[in-house]
Amino acid sequence: MVFLLGAALLTLGPLPVRAFDGVVALANRLSPVPVPRGAVERAGNVVLFLPLGLLAALLGHRRPASLLIAGLCLLSMCVELAQYAVLAGRHPSLRDVVLNSVGGALGVLAGRLIGKGAARR
Repeated sequence: MVFLLGAALLTLGPLPVRAFDGVVALANRLSPVPVPRGAVERAGNVVLFLPLGLLAALLGHRRPASLLIAGLCLLSMCVELAQYAVLAGRHPSLRDVVLNSVGGALGVLAGRLIGKGAARR
């Protein structure tokens, strides 16, 4: 529940520039090569939806994976539309929808693998 609230604030609130600057600085401290700001943003879009995909897979284990992924893609589109319609200073993009959907799909696949492993025990 805390993750969902954080994700909502991150995607539907004002852009947290200072916090994002800290994440970029941390990535550059941990990496042996410079990490561009855009790469951190793109990775963040994938990582943001990965736990949502995992949660969807674990809660919707009887539903087809394709349906769960489509639902996460639709959720990402709704977030981007809300950013466009309501939030000044936010820049929605098709790339964000694609990257969020990739993260959601990876989460669904991970959830299915976890579910299969638990079923074998």
